[in-house]
Amino acid sequence: MLQEFIPILILACIAALIGLSIILLAELFGPKKYSREKLIPYECGVTPFGAPRHPFAVKYYLVALFFLIFDVEVLFFYPW
Repeated sequence: MLQEFIPILILACIAALIGLSIILLAELFGPKKYSREKLIPYECGVTPFGAPRHPFAVKYYLVALFFLIFDVEVLFFYPW
């Protein structure tokens, strides 16, 4: 019974080997020109201001949570 899974195991090993080798090659041969401008956080083209650890207000998370709850609820009402 274990012999049936050998091709799947081989395929998974080959996929992992290819993925790891691509990451390793990119790390070894990729460009590494760091500058001050590259190391700042990117905020959709807007010049960043303030500390990056500035906490968001809880109301943004609540709005997102309510949106997800009501969005899923509407999906259940659609077939009805």
